[in-house]
Amino acid sequence: MAVNVNHESIFVRVRQNSLIASALIAMAVVMSTNVLARSMPPVDEAGKDPSLQRVRAQLLTVIRHHDKKALLPWLDPDIQYAHGGGAGIHDFIENWGIGSKGSDFWGKMEFALTHGGYLEKGRDFFNHKLGLVQDKRPEFVAPYYQFYCDDEKSFVKTFSSLEDGCRANIISGRPPLRSQPNLKAPIITNLSYDLVTVDQEAYERHHPWTKVMTTDGKSGFVETKELTFQTDPIAVFRKIHGNWRLIWFGYDGP
Repeated sequence: MAVNVNHESIFVRVRQNSLIASALIAMAVVMSTNVLARSMPPVDEAGKDPSLQRVRAQLLTVIRHHDKKALLPWLDPDIQYAHGGGAGIHDFIENWGIGSKGSDFWGKMEFALTHGGYLEKGRDFFNHKLGLVQDKRPEFVAPYYQFYCDDEKSFVKTFSSLEDGCRANIISGRPPLRSQPNLKAPIITNLSYDLVTVDQEAYERHHPWTKVMTTDGKSGFVETKELTFQTDPIAVFRKIHGNWRLIWFGYDGP
């Protein structure tokens, strides 16, 4: 469904509120037993819809073979990748460089599809003719760790003393937090799907190690491969006429 660009800000705000709500519901279990939200364990709700599980498995095969031709039927005709940007399969393929040597689409898409996700019952969108419309078609948002914390009270509370740096999530069960950036350095503690903050500049240098701070103030180094970020690409699938189609793959969510 195409979005009128003149009302993009309204569409974005509605969509982000939907994702925020999903994230806060997921965090409620953690918050109920801890003063602060310290971690975000894996969640995968694809199993609630067998057809979604099948589609994801089939699409993963296409992605792993870098098969552009086989990818096209999975894309919604109005697929988007950026707010206010182009919509449609041609623009999407051009933006991601699909078919070009060195495109990072395949790796990022595979990562998103292999790290769980949330089912949503639909969302509101703004139509320039009809106004605010409730769309009840199911959606699946991947990966699971997407969260929006900057303006939400629970996350602000969690990160109240960690205002600098960008938020990240540890994506494995027991990676060590080390005192120095090497495998022989003493272990401060073992992390488990922790929410952390990182030095943005250090992360952007693509160093194999990144300095992080946990919500309880422990500071040390983890291997960068253990980190994922709320700014990572988001894949959104919608069930249209009984078939799951990819309607968005980009940064920040539609």
